[in-house]
Amino acid sequence: MIKNSWVLANLCANFTHFELFSTEENQKILLMSLGYCNSNKEKLISNGFRALGFYIKNNNDELLCKTIEGKDLEAENIKKALSEVYKKPFSKCSVKVIF
Repeated sequence: MIKNSWVLANLCANFTHFELFSTEENQKILLMSLGYCNSNKEKLISNGFRALGFYIKNNNDELLCKTIEGKDLEAENIKKALSEVYKKPFSKCSVKVIF
């Protein structure tokens, strides 16, 4: 899995024409990246975040929106995984909100 995550991270870092892939292929790339981000193995997490960052950097807003829009199962899975990834750093925090 470490080698697979490394290959995915390198693909996302070096490929700049994701628009050549179908929406479904882009969704799978994004879901794989997010899956690695949510791993409990440090190297997988680091490769997952590297893949995610470069995937976002190397795509335009239109393609990114197309990839996560919709009510299909893949789009819903992406939205859920994105939410989990962004909440993960705060999962062990006890935060009080003071207004």
